[in-house]
Amino acid sequence: MTAGWSAVAGAEGEVDQIVHMDGPGIAEPVSGNLSLQQRRDLYAPRGPRPGLYKIRALHSGKCIGHHAALGLENSYLLHSDCAWSTLSWFVLPHPDGGYTVRTNMDHLITESRANVPGQIGNCATVARGVVFGPARIDLKGCDLPTGAGDWSVAGTDDQRFMILPVGQDTYEFKTLTGGGDNGDCWSVRGASRDKADLIRWGCNSGSDQRFMLEWQGPVTPGFETGLLARTRWAVSPDGPRRLSPANGVDLQGVSYSSFETIADNGDYCMKRCAELANCKAWTWSAAGYGGNSKPICQWKNGGFTPINRGKSAMGKLFSGIIRP
Repeated sequence: MTAGWSAVAGAEGEVDQIVHMDGPGIAEPVSGNLSLQQRRDLYAPRGPRPGLYKIRALHSGKCIGHHAALGLENSYLLHSDCAWSTLSWFVLPHPDGGYTVRTNMDHLITESRANVPGQIGNCATVARGVVFGPARIDLKGCDLPTGAGDWSVAGTDDQRFMILPVGQDTYEFKTLTGGGDNGDCWSVRGASRDKADLIRWGCNSGSDQRFMLEWQGPVTPGFETGLLARTRWAVSPDGPRRLSPANGVDLQGVSYSSFETIADNGDYCMKRCAELANCKAWTWSAAGYGGNSKPICQWKNGGFTPINRGKSAMGKLFSGIIRP
């Protein structure tokens, strides 16, 4: 598998996750005439929302922490008793697809990145330069891709992972580098139930390749703001919510609030909806559309059906689902 791998094939409405792997969970598309782009914008692709998580191996229930570097040895991800593995991990969507798995702890991490205000600087990384045997999942400073000057894109291909749901709060971590037809996944070495390192191994759907994510809280306020903005996430009363307007889409159904607003293609309507815990979705329509004398914002709390209103509505009608 290469960095160009995608998950376009599959059930109708399946989204190309290598491009848009930045959603809070599974939101099932309805039948209708939405375009592929509208589906991508309207429905959150499958994967965890950004935040702080405890990671447990499904086969053992034990936690994923890290092995402290000794001498010239690299630090690496370690499967062990949760009493010893107290580390939680920031799981962050990447603008180019997939996720990085990070920590700001830099104690006893070889090649760690010095703490910088507002940044979470150390990434899970497929071990580099391995010739024989499986590569471990190391822990080292997040790198910028070649030619990138913006920290919001931190995380090279060997530091990015597809995090694909396989059950309730249970995921498979798939690498973007290496692998055969089925790709490579995070695995507990030897499917051990004792202390063991994590390695890159061919995906086989084993329980030692399944990991439970336990929500600990949102990203620390003031950290990775550029990344969250680029991947279209916003702070809300019930945690991060994805902001993604779908052009030309109407959400047919009763609105609990409808009011005149400004000509901003729905930006205020969308962001304010995210701040209101009872607002599940929104629609904005421009002045002149549907007989409006001024732009209109509508907020909905359920019972809506997405409809593609066609080319005549493009640029005049936007909708989004905040809380699937």
